[in-house]
Amino acid sequence: MDAARLFLWEALSLTVMVLPYFALGVLLAGFLDVYGKGGAYRLRLRADGLGAVALATLAGALIPACSCGIVPLVTALIAGGVPLAPAIAFLVSGPSINPAVLSMTAGALGVEIAAARLVCTLALSMGAGTLTMVMLRRGWLRLERDLRPVERICPCAWAATPSTRGAARFALAWLRAGEFFVGLAPYLAAGIVLGAAIAAATTPQWVARHLTGPAAVPFAALAGAPLYICTCAEIPITAPLMAQGMNPAAIVTFLLAGPGVSLFSFVLLASLFRVRLLLFYAGMFLAGSIALGFLAGPFLVR
Repeated sequence: MDAARLFLWEALSLTVMVLPYFALGVLLAGFLDVYGKGGAYRLRLRADGLGAVALATLAGALIPACSCGIVPLVTALIAGGVPLAPAIAFLVSGPSINPAVLSMTAGALGVEIAAARLVCTLALSMGAGTLTMVMLRRGWLRLERDLRPVERICPCAWAATPSTRGAARFALAWLRAGEFFVGLAPYLAAGIVLGAAIAAATTPQWVARHLTGPAAVPFAALAGAPLYICTCAEIPITAPLMAQGMNPAAIVTFLLAGPGVSLFSFVLLASLFRVRLLLFYAGMFLAGSIALGFLAGPFLVR
């Protein structure tokens, strides 16, 4: 298969894999924006403290959000008044752990790896939210400079009010989902093109050669960047590498960093984060994944 056909095949495969999760993400975002405003999630997460960060971490661990659908959900949370710190905590934990992911991880990679993934993801999410909160309070991050405004796309003035009920509220939720889809679609398309090009240029053998040596842990964190790893897709990628002797610490690092630091995810995040915040998020995610991988390694059976 020549390069052009391989690229087109990868782009088509990636679109088929990603689009259903992305559509589900924007649909949930639309309903969350319309039905959730003024609800329990807003009242608790708007506290902007460690309690809100912990709640967002747990919410992300329970909601089956994919790495391609998490950005619309986070956009809806911020549009609903949720501060940046718990929103980032949710962004970290959402695509990395949920009951389905943990079940698949335990079945394919072992209970020890699944337990390490759970503990490390919770720690990474809490750490990311807490660090973001500190950075904001000290003025090192500023929302007006580092966060893109979450604006309405539709020129109409529809908005949910206490008097909006029944079919009108339901229709408005679908409208908001459509707005999220239109706003994020260009970033989705750019991510698919980028992901297809990278997938066509890399091979599993190339990745395997760099995940078994002494520098396996930092390389495992960076390996997630050129790959698009949809939630749960990292497990079948990791299984054969584990069978070939991949370092257990590198396995945990790859499972942590893979769904969060791919270039595909960063293209989507560019719709919400400006460059400074995007680089801060990337550095925090990579450094945290590497540190937690090294810390988990000695506890894993070799």
